[in-house]
Amino acid sequence: MNHSHVPAPELFQSKRINRLLLGLLGFGILFLGIVLITGLVAPAGSELRRQFAFSWLFAFIYFFTILIGCLFWILVHHATDSGWGIVVRRQMENLAALLPWMVLFFIPLVLFRFEIWNWLTAKDHLEANPALEDKIGYFELHFGSVTLPFFWIRAVLYFLYFAGAAIYFRRTSVRQDSDGDPRWSIQMRGFSFVGIILFALGTTFMAFDWMASLDYRWASTMWGVYIFAGSAGASMALIILVVLGLKNAGYLSFVNAEHYHMMGKLLFCFSIFWGYIGFSQYMLIWYGNIPKETC
Repeated sequence: MNHSHVPAPELFQSKRINRLLLGLLGFGILFLGIVLITGLVAPAGSELRRQFAFSWLFAFIYFFTILIGCLFWILVHHATDSGWGIVVRRQMENLAALLPWMVLFFIPLVLFRFEIWNWLTAKDHLEANPALEDKIGYFELHFGSVTLPFFWIRAVLYFLYFAGAAIYFRRTSVRQDSDGDPRWSIQMRGFSFVGIILFALGTTFMAFDWMASLDYRWASTMWGVYIFAGSAGASMALIILVVLGLKNAGYLSFVNAEHYHMMGKLLFCFSIFWGYIGFSQYMLIWYGNIPKETC
């Protein structure tokens, strides 16, 4: 008679961390602090302060989209009941679990909001900005004398969903490692069906809120898909690098060529998809020949 047993989880050993990497991490934190202080002390309205604000936004979006891409692959793994991804799923979960920390890096964007999103200052002169007048209801909801900051409410909702989902999947997955109960897989699979819909909505609105709204006169029906495609492709590239690094360090003994083959095909697929969406958006702008979109 066969008795199923729960295999011992593979634990990360902190003593095996490369000291050079720790040193580089320390230098990175130090210089990040210096850059942040430089931006904070820069005079309001100065070119230095404005350049810092946009650079910080670019860096934030770069890492944020990669991390939500890792969450996307977790959702796909559970929704499709994937078998090949079980041995690399924990790396997706570990990366996505960094999303709650991104709240800290969003705070400087709130502090420098007037340097980044020009609609915040242009809204005081709507009569001179007909393009913004048509869209101000998307940023702020007005109920008589009450103004609801819909833009910032959505930002809170993005973090609640992305960070909450990442924490849920990782905790549930770790719990399953301890008892091997298959009901956790069924529970995560059920959540992933709804989670994919929320992910699509959150990613699309986030892309328009934090990036496309830099110029409220510009519009695109493909922008959300473009950001999603880049997010999925970049995150899969990072997952491959992390898995490869851990494999070379002596971990993930069950990862073989077939796993790399699957991840490589997904990366190739989304690289092509990202290029297709990018070109399609460019083609529509060129074909339409609308001055406000081509300038």
